[in-house]
Amino acid sequence: MLEDLEKAIAEFKRAPAAMVFITGFMANLGIIPGIMDSYEAYGIAPIHNEDNLIIRDYLSHMSIFEGCRLSRSPTKTYRHNDMDYLENILRKNKDKRKLIITDGVFSMDGDLAPLSEIVELAQRYNAMIMVDDAHATGVIGENGRGTPEHFGVEGKINIVMGTMSKAIGATGGYLTGPPELIKMLRMKANSYIFSSSLPPEQACAIMAALRIIQEEPGLRTRLWKNVNHLRDGLKEMGFDILNSETQIIPILMGEEENAILAARLLFERGILTPAVRWPVVPKNKSRVRCTVTALHTEPQIDHILDVFHDIGKKLGII
Repeated sequence: MLEDLEKAIAEFKRAPAAMVFITGFMANLGIIPGIMDSYEAYGIAPIHNEDNLIIRDYLSHMSIFEGCRLSRSPTKTYRHNDMDYLENILRKNKDKRKLIITDGVFSMDGDLAPLSEIVELAQRYNAMIMVDDAHATGVIGENGRGTPEHFGVEGKINIVMGTMSKAIGATGGYLTGPPELIKMLRMKANSYIFSSSLPPEQACAIMAALRIIQEEPGLRTRLWKNVNHLRDGLKEMGFDILNSETQIIPILMGEEENAILAARLLFERGILTPAVRWPVVPKNKSRVRCTVTALHTEPQIDHILDVFHDIGKKLGII
């Protein structure tokens, strides 16, 4: 069953091979140390940590941070989506074996990584690329294959991973990449070797969801109609939704007390929007985070906007 699932993921992602982990978090904890310990883009051999350099986006997911830490490889962080900053690091470390890691969609801000520019820099400075596409799979790209499809760089990203717990609606994590990488990680990724595998009912559910993603593109059309409706309405009212470009829409509340109160008031009126606060986001950048789905109706979006208007006025946010 898991072999069937891995084949289905590889076919969906147009990748040569795939590998399934028990969760997305565990995937990153296994993939990053495995890559940095013994994987080259064109072969497998033991690697010395002093020869390595991981370069990650400042806003990359906590699982990436922990994976980098477990790898014991030197790690540098570039300012969020700042390609000049990234290039400066690459230029100063030409002799290092380099891995650039970024989210495809950033979970707290809802914006996209500029993958086209990252690919160009990686090719120029001989670096590998790993993209965490958790929040993009099924949603971003004409066929829902994620940010590499959206930016037209499929086949130019060395490693793509993601989760089954977002658009797919199940549990688990996955990795796509070259067969030799997959074969090596089955022996080197501790979070794969020493964890349970996905239950068969989850594998069946994921394969069914992948078929729906591919056979019912109208769901994505409805999703983006809802996203634009909510995003445009919030902006027109004067809310700060940062640089959101996706189905993840953060509404900035500032102080933690405002975010906590807003989340409670929203919940009392039937809207679940969790408060996100320090240390997940910087101090005084607390927010509530909306995630739109294809199954929301237009009247529901209108109701959400009405409630946000009332609460925004009450809290002095707008």
